[in-house]
Parts: sequence; structure tokens; C-alpha cells
Amino acid sequence: MLLMLSRGINLMETLTIAIDSTGNQYLKDCLERGFRRMREGGGLKDLFAEVPLFCGLFKELALAGEETGALPEMFSLIHEYETEEMNLSIKRFLGLVEPMLILITGIFTGTTLIAMFLPIFRLGEGIR
Repeated sequence: MLLMLSRGINLMETLTIAIDSTGNQYLKDCLERGFRRMREGGGLKDLFAEVPLFCGLFKELALAGEETGALPEMFSLIHEYETEEMNLSIKRFLGLVEPMLILITGIFTGTTLIAMFLPIFRLGEGIR
């Protein structure tokens, strides 16, 4: 939506494209209901009433952008914020997974080494 709005495509046309391009049927139904309410004279507030999936910050910034006429700039802020949140979530997830992967790799390597050297040690015991 950010790209379309910043290129001068109006909000209603942008929403139509977003509705047509989504593959999630539940989201599509919610957007269609909200779009109908907007066509009847409502604003983004009516759209957000029908789509419970948007977080509070997204709603507040989008409504502020609609009121001030700076909707593309607000969507840009939302995009930057959500991108930063996603990057932080990925870093946290990798911070939890990385030690487990190192431990699993160590166990696998140790088991392989023991399996290789144990027959050699047993061979040495049989010679005496």
C-alpha cells in the first residue's frame, strides 16, 4: 500500500488492489466489508473496525495520517517500525536457536568420533 499511495494512486484503488491480491480468505472478507463501509462514506476507522488483525499502533498512525493528509508518510513510518520489529524478532529467535544448534552439532561430532575410535581402542586391547 505504501508504494501505491506514494506513487499517487488513491486509497480506494489501493485497497481494491490489496483485496484482489491477498490469498488469505479471512483477511479478504474483512477488507471487503471494511471497503464497503468506506464507500458508504466512512474512513479508515470504519475499515479498521472490520479488520481486527491490525495492531493498535498501525491503526493510530494510519488514522493520524488520514486526518492530516499525510497517509503515505504514515505508512512509511509503519513500514519502518514493522521492519525493525521483524528484524529484532529474528535476532531473538536466532539467539535462542544458535546455542541449541551448536550443542546438537557437538553431540553429533562427539558421537561420530567415539564410534570411529572405539573399534581402534578395542583392537589394541585384543593384542595383549
